[in-house]
Amino acid sequence: MAELVSRLPFDGRIRHVRDERYFAWRFRNPLRNYRFFYWDEGRLEGYLVLQTGRPPLGRVHVVDWEARDEKVRAGLLDAVFECGRYPELVAWSAAVPMAARSLLAQRGFEPVDRDKTARGIPCVLVRPIRDAGPPDQWTVAGRRLLDPADWDLRMIYSMHG
Repeated sequence: MAELVSRLPFDGRIRHVRDERYFAWRFRNPLRNYRFFYWDEGRLEGYLVLQTGRPPLGRVHVVDWEARDEKVRAGLLDAVFECGRYPELVAWSAAVPMAARSLLAQRGFEPVDRDKTARGIPCVLVRPIRDAGPPDQWTVAGRRLLDPADWDLRMIYSMHG
């Protein structure tokens, strides 16, 4: 999975490093169960990771999803529907590429938890550790820290994932 992530184009948004060490650490979370869907054509071309609580509750979350192209992305999501029969499948629309958002809508996904979205969730907590000037000027590598569009927000990066 880390090798695939390293092969895909990087859009420059602020994100976690998804290397072998990170994935090994994340997927050892004792509070979560993970299910992995892979697209392999001699090498990994895509993956989709689902997460449930322990014990499994109603919701199943798409916590990470990468693919070399939209064909692979759609095939992974279709495999989830064919194999899973999950009572409720949820994805953070802010955490998927724009093209994948339309794919989710085509597969019947609808907005949920509008109250949380209205409060700005998912979000990132940013706090200066020294005088950093006005918040609207806080940047890293030219990306504005307080602009959600400058972050690659994935459920896998969160306490929820």
